[in-house]
Amino acid sequence: SPDGQVVVFAARTGQVPNRLHQKRVTGDSPEQPLMPDVQGAAPHWSADSRFVLFQDRFDPYAARMGSSEPPMPVTQTVHAEREGRFSPDVRWVAYDSSETGRREVWAQPFPPTGARWQISRTGGVSPQWRADGKELFYVAGNGRLMAVSIEAGSALKPGAPTALFQTIYS
Repeated sequence: SPDGQVVVFAARTGQVPNRLHQKRVTGDSPEQPLMPDVQGAAPHWSADSRFVLFQDRFDPYAARMGSSEPPMPVTQTVHAEREGRFSPDVRWVAYDSSETGRREVWAQPFPPTGARWQISRTGGVSPQWRADGKELFYVAGNGRLMAVSIEAGSALKPGAPTALFQTIYS
C-alpha cells in the first residue's frame, strides 16, 4: 500500500488458481482474501490507496478498496493486456497489449473512456510511470529501457521514445 502498511499479492493455494490476498506488514493479523472469487496477478496499488489494479486472465481490472462492488474492467479485448500501472495522479493507466501482433505499451484514461494511445512503436513491456507522471518507462522489444515524455491534460500527448540503456532482457 502507499503507506507501507499492507501488501497485496497473488497466491495459489492447492488447486485453486491465483487469488489476491492482503496482509499487514507487521504480521499481527492473518492474510485475508482481497476478492475471493477473482483470479488475479500482478497487483498494483493506486497512489491514493483507493484502487488495486490487477490482471485477471488477460485483462486488467481495478478493484475499489474497502468496497463490495465488483472490480471494474479497465480494458477488455480479444488481445492479451497485462502489467497495468496507475499514473501517480490515478488519472491514467499504462499496460502492454498484444493487439498489434507483438507486445506494445498503451495508456488510457482512468476510469476508462474508450480513448487510448499507443506509447511504444517497436515492442514494449513492463510500463512504469515516473513519480511525477511526466514520463513513462518500458522495456522495448530489443531489451532497451525506453523513456517517453508524457504531457497529460484532457488528452495524453506522448513524446518520442528515447533509449536509455540496454537491460538484461532481450
